[in-house]
Amino acid sequence: MQTMQTLPHEKLAAVLLCTRTPVDGDTSKQILAFARSEPEWEALLAAANEHSLMPVFCRNLAACAGEALPSLWRQRFNEEFLRNSCRNLASTAELLRLLEAFEGHGVCATPYKGPVLAAQAYGDVALRQFADLDIMIPQRQIPAAHDALVGLGFRAVIPGLIRGRERAESRRQIPGQYAYCKEPETIVELHTEFTLRYFPRGLNLGELCERREPATVGGRQVLTFSREDTLLLLSVHGSKHFWERLGWIADMAALAKGSPAIDWALALERARRSGVHRMMLLGAGLAAQLYETPLPNEVAESLKRDGIARRLMEEICQRYRRFFAGEAEQLGVLSRFAFRVRMRGSLAQGVPYAVRLSMMPTELDRGRHAHHLEPVYALLRPLRLARTYGWRTRAGR
Repeated sequence: MQTMQTLPHEKLAAVLLCTRTPVDGDTSKQILAFARSEPEWEALLAAANEHSLMPVFCRNLAACAGEALPSLWRQRFNEEFLRNSCRNLASTAELLRLLEAFEGHGVCATPYKGPVLAAQAYGDVALRQFADLDIMIPQRQIPAAHDALVGLGFRAVIPGLIRGRERAESRRQIPGQYAYCKEPETIVELHTEFTLRYFPRGLNLGELCERREPATVGGRQVLTFSREDTLLLLSVHGSKHFWERLGWIADMAALAKGSPAIDWALALERARRSGVHRMMLLGAGLAAQLYETPLPNEVAESLKRDGIARRLMEEICQRYRRFFAGEAEQLGVLSRFAFRVRMRGSLAQGVPYAVRLSMMPTELDRGRHAHHLEPVYALLRPLRLARTYGWRTRAGR
């Protein structure tokens, strides 16, 4: 596995070094030596923020470099970390209020990612950068969850998704998520077993909930998905977004290095059953390559046998190198389609999967228009994607 030290772009290597967790003695010395080399702090901080790594970047530098940092930057790092900590604590308090409200409305709610993943993977809600609160609930309980959110002052980002008190929408018209917001900046995304469309096979939410484990968040214990199931969800989420942020890989690495240890054999078996085995291998391989996450033999051997997964890893690392070299690119529709074909598995599995995702309308395709135009939205969706991303990969963001 290629390690951080052999990656060609020094700015990428610097960000990876300063965002490792946990920090051992050798890493601490490397961070201190790096801080004394007078790097371009503004560019590095901007890159860390772009990739959702700002809090751990600032914390590691303050803890390991200390007095070696210029006073101006030491203060800046402390201020940035404090600002993120305050935002995360406010989001954590809001999450706890939400869970109480859902319980009062009879909703079985499971928070994941956000502050829960910060506690689960990093052991500290201040060490993760996130923008919203993700909560999984059964599809049949969407109307009750809607009532609970409205009662707390939230409003739907796209009104009209809940069109009846007696039931949620038909399966074909379910959005990618049910998004709600409240001033000043709280965003909640509700997910169900049907909204996670990037899973090739439907999730068995009942089984996931039976395997939930406690996590301490804001001084209280909440139930979240097991570490193995969380790893699976993170792998699909990162693959869905083409692993465009290093922060998603850092999350995988932190979770894999944490305690209790991941049962990788169990995680891979669940990934196979869900049809996301290559996505899991891809996430694990990136965590090993970029964050030196140790992998058990069965995972390393699976990666050796999967040449497509290794090529996808190299393509992703090349995009990171170009980003840190100031040559960022935006994947076009054709590249996105090809990536989805390959990350699914065989060609026979990948093509139908990628076609389904390309032709499945979302709330962005429908807007506030009538749902009986569903076939029209399916035909127009590829054109909307091409207008957004372009047909071919191009420079810029």
